[in-house]
Amino acid sequence: MADAVATMTAKQSTDELDSLVHPNGEKAAIEFRPSISAIILSFNSAAHIKECVDSLVIDRGLTSGKDEIIIFDNGLLDSSIDRINELKNRHGKIIELIESHTNVGTTVSRNRAINASLKELALFLDADVILLPNAIDRLCHTLSREPRCGLVAPMKVAPLGEADEPAWDEFVRVHDRGTFFHRCGWHRVLARAYGQATPFLLARTSRDIRGVLPLVYRRSRLFGDALISTGFCVQGGILAADAEAHAALAEAAAELGRRLNVAYVELRDGGGIDLPGWTTREGVYAGFARALSEDETTSFKAIPRKKRADLRKALASGLAVETGVTPAAFWPVYAESLRNLGTPVFPKRLIDGLIHEFGDEVEVSLIRKAGSIPLAALVSFYFKDRVLPYYGGAIPAARSVHAYDLLYWSLMRRAVARGARVFDFGRSKVGTGAYDYKRFWGFEATPLRYRYRLIKRRSVPDVNPLNPRYRLMVEAWRRLPLPVANRLGPWLARHLA
Repeated sequence: MADAVATMTAKQSTDELDSLVHPNGEKAAIEFRPSISAIILSFNSAAHIKECVDSLVIDRGLTSGKDEIIIFDNGLLDSSIDRINELKNRHGKIIELIESHTNVGTTVSRNRAINASLKELALFLDADVILLPNAIDRLCHTLSREPRCGLVAPMKVAPLGEADEPAWDEFVRVHDRGTFFHRCGWHRVLARAYGQATPFLLARTSRDIRGVLPLVYRRSRLFGDALISTGFCVQGGILAADAEAHAALAEAAAELGRRLNVAYVELRDGGGIDLPGWTTREGVYAGFARALSEDETTSFKAIPRKKRADLRKALASGLAVETGVTPAAFWPVYAESLRNLGTPVFPKRLIDGLIHEFGDEVEVSLIRKAGSIPLAALVSFYFKDRVLPYYGGAIPAARSVHAYDLLYWSLMRRAVARGARVFDFGRSKVGTGAYDYKRFWGFEATPLRYRYRLIKRRSVPDVNPLNPRYRLMVEAWRRLPLPVANRLGPWLARHLA
């Protein structure tokens, strides 16, 4: 998606501008805005110029007669001239082309264009800009309200660039709602593991980042195309410093969804503010988290009596917990566990990618009896003051010795030693065995709210194993030979997100 940013300047006194924008008061800003010269600097912009101009004329309502679009050709070397001529034929006299046979630079280009301008306001854009809804009206409104202001620029929503990554991660680290799944490294991990695009967006002013939105563009003929934050993860959504940045990112996500023609946009933020035009769904998933005690006895007593009895059996079963194990040792256990649940397993390279990206913040552990094969395995994430047991699986033989229970208990104690203060048990679907299991540990369920912008769909999607529509598929997957499930699973998993 192109950047949603522009700069507007007044070509007259602010007193006159105020009368133009607000002849009958502030409420009339949209209806009575001034005339605009949109000045687009074009240099090898064939790939973007059509979307930029269309966003001005079709989406944002610039009209011939009242407004004009001046495109300054800064010495084009590609097919931009052909695209511009097509746009002139399509939109008519509103478009004027100023040709330059050499690149004269930004300042000279803008000065020459503004000298040719005949309108009250000048709106400067690069050719890869797409204006979001109400951007022009907001710029006009700001100019009218600030008598000494002659130039305004909106908040910019742009794709994550390599140079932005340190600032992105620092924003997530200090934000009180920032999670491990907001971190920018996921865009590389998920793109490499699943082959899906990851258009991570950030909102910024000229000074700093004001918000982030990690999106995954899931393309699927099975379930429909969608933009999901964060796809293939249990959390994500908009992380913003203020309401303005939050609204800008929501608008940008919806606009990107429309341009990609997806079925819907999904934000997995668990809560957040209500957004106009978005549908909120609650009651499908719940989150589980509680504080960790530094004292082992206190922590043990916090576990309900029945689960404590299970844990004592595990401690007496001669089980050994191993940490720092390889993804190759983890994956067979996890793959068999998912096959038994009727769920496709993800590609082996996912765990390798996570370790490469996040280092020792990713821990792989397993549990076995001496000399035997692994019974259960777990991948956990450490972030801020939290530990998150995330990918966990076990073979049927683990149940009788309560290997899972010991795996989680040992993680709690290691996490305390590493300085973690919260055990985040993640999300589970209401009414499932995983939901009940976490409650047996004494964790309280917190309902999660997800938000959807429906674009091609008429209703909120319901892609989960409890949906009767998918029950036969789940049962059939459970009966697959393990080698077949492991071969087909990674292909199917990329469609689930």
